[in-house]
Amino acid sequence: MLVLVLQFLLAITACSQTKQPDCNDAQGIKQFLEQKGFIGGNPIKVVGKYVYPQSEFVMDFAGLLIEENGLNINMAQPIELDMKEVGNGLRSVGIVTKNENFCDNDIRKIIFNDFNKSNYDLSINIHIWYDPESDNYIPFMRFNEVDYEKMGK
Repeated sequence: MLVLVLQFLLAITACSQTKQPDCNDAQGIKQFLEQKGFIGGNPIKVVGKYVYPQSEFVMDFAGLLIEENGLNINMAQPIELDMKEVGNGLRSVGIVTKNENFCDNDIRKIIFNDFNKSNYDLSINIHIWYDPESDNYIPFMRFNEVDYEKMGK
């Protein structure tokens, strides 16, 4: 009986750890990302929006232009180039999100699935986290690197 109770408590804990936060809960989103193995970077400057066409390798739901070294860039283009170079023939995905994407149920399902590293040989996940308290945008990144030995290459 004790074993059943412990298994039940472990199942509840596991479910609570993978529950996605509400899109209006910035701190909850940050905790979710950290639990999923994302590492936060330095604040970035968001300078606009754009629409990046979904491709074979990258889904950019954030659609944010950032300034880097005086240039306006989107996050999807460098991911796309990396995926084409390294990810050919692998189960690969790149996904870029922002806090508001947690409001869309369809995107929430994609976020939950794509943030599961075991689903892909190679994945690059970037979340542009907005902190309303400091008015900063902070990129959170997670990479699932290719295990070439496992793949026999």
